[in-house]
Amino acid sequence: MIAKQPNSDKAPALSTPIEVPEVTELSGAEVDVVTYAHFLLTRLLRHDTALLHGQFQDGTGIWLLRQRPNGTEGSDEAIARIDSKGDFRMVLARFGFFYMAVQLYGGFARRVLIHRGRQYGCNIYMSNDNWTGYWIRVYARVLTEP
Repeated sequence: MIAKQPNSDKAPALSTPIEVPEVTELSGAEVDVVTYAHFLLTRLLRHDTALLHGQFQDGTGIWLLRQRPNGTEGSDEAIARIDSKGDFRMVLARFGFFYMAVQLYGGFARRVLIHRGRQYGCNIYMSNDNWTGYWIRVYARVLTEP
């Protein structure tokens, strides 16, 4: 499987809200990292407060969604998986480049994302290197309604 290059467009400044297009399903054998990231964020931003987290371990990258209503922790729901470390890392690189202002190998960013007219405050934590592992956590909470 060959992934589409993650960094084909310009990274927006951290102060710029980012519009997230609606992507409700993944199709095809080839991983398109832009579409894949939009799919993951679409699933996350359907909820008022939630956590998207992914990790590559033991040959599998798993993406999980956890609702967090009213300060409580729901259970994890598996929403996607990638069996290629390279493809998983490319998706992390997409998040690092576009959503974290060019932090390809790890870091933290606070962003405002817009989806279906709603604004969300998001905190993104990510590691994309051999030493600390391959994982991401995206916390989101709704800020404004349309």
